Amino acid sequence: MPYDDETAFFRDELDVDILMHREAHFSGSFSAMLDYYKKGGKGVQGHFPLGRIQDLARYEESTECNLAPILLSGPEMEKLGRVKEAYDQLRELFESTQDRKSLRLIGDLILAEETEPAKEMQEIIKQGKAIVPLLIETLRQQTLYDPLFPGYGLSPMLIAKCLAEIGDKRAIIFLFEQLGHSSEGEEDEILSALKVLGKPACDFLLHVVSGKPINADNEQAALALISFKEAKVSKKALSLLSSSETWDHPVFVSYLLLACEALPEEMRVSFQELKNMPKAKAFTQDIEVYCQEWGWDSLD
Repeated sequence: MPYDDETAFFRDELDVDILMHREAHFSGSFSAMLDYYKKGGKGVQGHFPLGRIQDLARYEESTECNLAPILLSGPEMEKLGRVKEAYDQLRELFESTQDRKSLRLIGDLILAEETEPAKEMQEIIKQGKAIVPLLIETLRQQTLYDPLFPGYGLSPMLIAKCLAEIGDKRAIIFLFEQLGHSSEGEEDEILSALKVLGKPACDFLLHVVSGKPINADNEQAALALISFKEAKVSKKALSLLSSSETWDHPVFVSYLLLACEALPEEMRVSFQELKNMPKAKAFTQDIEVYCQEWGWDSLD
């Protein structure tokens, strides 16, 4: 296959990823994969150019060869074997267990082709606390986080959202851990799920946001707390902003300032005085915006 020398390695890696995806989800058929990608299904990988998939399909057709055994290594073929086993196990799961209904519902959720399978999620949520242990156990299955396995790596987030709707606080830690590893769209979903969990999630986040030393966990907790818009959240944010150590972490500061929206009126003078913190110059405008929203005069 002709490659440009400067991009050979990248294209080799991309081609391997495309082939792995084809073998895992489309039974080795580029035709089925292209039909799926043109329709924009749940499992579409955004970093796979449609043109490249078409190039590989044409090459296989013109040479009458299967690229998978040529480009894929032994360990990669072994992984594909495990993927097939996972699909087979999902299909056979319901025949070998006493708890057929709950497992069938989870299996339906994993295999659903909709990005947001509302029907399957609602069926799980209707089971309430009874299905929670199975949902938690499913979240521990590491293969579900891999886009090559059933569910395209999206199932854990769907399950966590079901847990949030059921109101099980065991979803909190999982959701929080995913914040630092999610896309922008997924991040919004995680923040919404945490908000749905209410007080237990808020209390957990308040504990994390106060941790020392300040690190990425503090920042993620502060980001999540913004949506709660409660006085206790704003009070904690102001308290943290009163420490000079906090201002060494600009991202943390920006989130904490946003979390101050629900400050009681008697504490707003202290918020205004944050402009006097040694490293607050870059945030003066942000502080002023809130003061103006509260109907206060400019900081000047």
